[in-house]
Amino acid sequence: MDKTELGAQIRAAGVPADLVDVPGVVEVPRWLESVYSLVEQGGTWLVAAIERGRPVGTTTHGTEDEACRSLLAEVTFPAPAPERFTADGEAAAQRFVDGVVNDLRATIAGANQSGSPTTPYLLPEHMVVDRFGNEAGTLLFPAGTPFPQRSQPPTALNSPDEQRFPGNLHRYRVARAFRVVTGEVGPFFEQPGGGVQLKFDPDLLTETPAYPTIGWLVRNGYLTRVA
Repeated sequence: MDKTELGAQIRAAGVPADLVDVPGVVEVPRWLESVYSLVEQGGTWLVAAIERGRPVGTTTHGTEDEACRSLLAEVTFPAPAPERFTADGEAAAQRFVDGVVNDLRATIAGANQSGSPTTPYLLPEHMVVDRFGNEAGTLLFPAGTPFPQRSQPPTALNSPDEQRFPGNLHRYRVARAFRVVTGEVGPFFEQPGGGVQLKFDPDLLTETPAYPTIGWLVRNGYLTRVA
């Protein structure tokens, strides 16, 4: 498999248009906060998950074919159809989220911590989380956190697929409890911040993902997509 065939298979599989960057074949806007990328460096092929300009996971491959197959497998895994909540289910989920947020804020205050997330926290089953952005990143927020409290750039609201992801919002339910690091969001991108952020930290797992991303959490049953 080469880059051209990889691009064709990615498109045929319906992979979100902002998820994978294959230079010269499938290219994404530079303003994206997270992306999977395929890069050749001196005869070696790298597959990386990149968030805010920094790799969060990288694998090295000796051939283009090997790298392309690795990346394709990472972004085309089978997953159940997104869950849909009833109106009562949405209300119950939000009450649960509100309770967890209260506990998160108490945990953060007890650790006397703010800014970058550093306080470990066990994210419980049934918690609903979301993010404005694709599944190549590591950051989540309690569902319903107002956008200004997240301190993300306004471009995070730009959706490559408005029908599937209105406003670029991706929602999830925690199907298996897992640990994150948490903290209060500081002001940035002319946003006030003040929300609670949840960062997937692979160091808190017993297994070591090659690409520690939201996609990995979905693929391995920790998160279930919610429509």
